[in-house]
Amino acid sequence: TARGPLHGDSMYGAIMRNGKLCYVIRRKLEDLKDEKDVEKIVDEKIKALIRQQGLDSAHRDGVYLNREKGIRIKKVRCYASTITNPLHIRHHRDASRCPYKQECHVQNEGNYMLAIYEGTIKGKPKRAYKLVCNLAAASQSKKSADKTAQPSLVPPHSPEGYPLRWKLKIGMHVILYSKSPEEIQTHDATDLARRLYYISGLSFNPTQNGYGTVVMTHHQEARRASDLKIIPGSYKTGESYRPKISMLHTQFCALVEGYDFYINVLGEIVWINPSL
Repeated sequence: TARGPLHGDSMYGAIMRNGKLCYVIRRKLEDLKDEKDVEKIVDEKIKALIRQQGLDSAHRDGVYLNREKGIRIKKVRCYASTITNPLHIRHHRDASRCPYKQECHVQNEGNYMLAIYEGTIKGKPKRAYKLVCNLAAASQSKKSADKTAQPSLVPPHSPEGYPLRWKLKIGMHVILYSKSPEEIQTHDATDLARRLYYISGLSFNPTQNGYGTVVMTHHQEARRASDLKIIPGSYKTGESYRPKISMLHTQFCALVEGYDFYINVLGEIVWINPSL
């Protein structure tokens, strides 16, 4: 059973502007709060009418395309600037001739897994990743429910040929280190407690060529998530306490629950790797 939202409730449309694909959403006129919201209106004629009349007057008296005929504007299409890589959940019944208008677009509301692949090129470590959203994981589970063999959500190798290193999921514990696991004092409870985090977020960072992002929360942190500041960057041994850490998949260095250790019913760390 899927544990969490598969996608957002709102449906977005797609339009082409100056050769660029943009996503839009219909909003009620009364939901526009300030000039920034007005600026996002797609139709320049409607935008000019609202600016000419004033937003307060538009809320109070309404905006009309034709007052004599009673043609009133109740909703406007606005650019959804935060939507850049939506999910496409199904095709419209009445297909448009434009390919980008043929599907229903929704916002991703959660990710199930981040697979990290690691290999070497010319003696230097290289990484790749694959992010699996909740919707893809649920769809895969549904398709394979009647089959004896469950196909994997992620391939054993990346397109570059790197082997799979970790499959990270929300809630998994990790013990962070800077460059080598030898930094971890495995028999020192204080050192382990300082380094022990759990994965609280998995996402995609679209900068440059794109990065997978892992957000981790310290295992002893009891404050509300909204009160915790996420501090990005690689982990450094002896660093100041960070309640939440954000790392790119290329920065992630840790012993991972299920691969290197597990936590028993008493809350004790049990090492899987005998060398630890």
